[in-house]
Amino acid sequence: AALRSGARIRIGYNSDGRGPLLNYSIPVPMRGSIHHSLELVKLGEILLTALGHPGQMIDLKTSKPLIFGGNSTPAVPDPSNPLWVFAPGATYGSAKSWPLENAQDFVRTALDGRKVRMVILGDSAASVFAKELASRLNISMKQDISEEAGLVDLTGKTDLGQVVSILKTSQVFVGNDSGLMHLAAALGVPTVGLFGSSNPDWTSPRGPLTQVVAAQGFSCRPCYLKSCNQKEFCMDSIKASEVLTAVDHLLACTGV
Repeated sequence: AALRSGARIRIGYNSDGRGPLLNYSIPVPMRGSIHHSLELVKLGEILLTALGHPGQMIDLKTSKPLIFGGNSTPAVPDPSNPLWVFAPGATYGSAKSWPLENAQDFVRTALDGRKVRMVILGDSAASVFAKELASRLNISMKQDISEEAGLVDLTGKTDLGQVVSILKTSQVFVGNDSGLMHLAAALGVPTVGLFGSSNPDWTSPRGPLTQVVAAQGFSCRPCYLKSCNQKEFCMDSIKASEVLTAVDHLLACTGV
């Protein structure tokens, strides 16, 4: 489409057969050798060079958290009535998803021991996980965010603007390697990303307050598969206690 449009500058990575259609064709780096965000920044750097502005770069390490909706500052979470967000889904496939058994231990501890409002976010496909989670915990799932501690199911019920509003008032985000994880991190929310089949060297959350919990001791990972084909699923090894330790570390960094 870019070639037929007549665009004089066509930049891209030389993969998927697109190389001959580009006049700025970039070799594909080994997956995980640099962060994916830097792969995308590289396209911008080459564009600036092509336009006659070489040397201008984006420094992702010093970039400020994103601000949505024209607000000058992010919303401030209420530490006396903490709201945590848990995102159990991963559109790419189940190999990225923390198992239900481990997740229920995490949610139970957060609800009983921390007295938090735990909001489950995700698309409609994640609603099956949310319903099963509530069943296993033997608790009633709320359908809206109230002032009381408890489990709130908003899977498949939010648009992007609503998700941003919820994240900006949350004390912490926990979730699989997904778009929601990256959005939370970019908003400056303390973010714990859970990694199994994917590679944190390539797609770790980028933001001022982030922590990665990755499965350890598995020679097969990162496999980048959509579903696990091994006898032992690596993400089974990530326990609730490990995730809570990561959460506490981030909260300590915020002074909570």
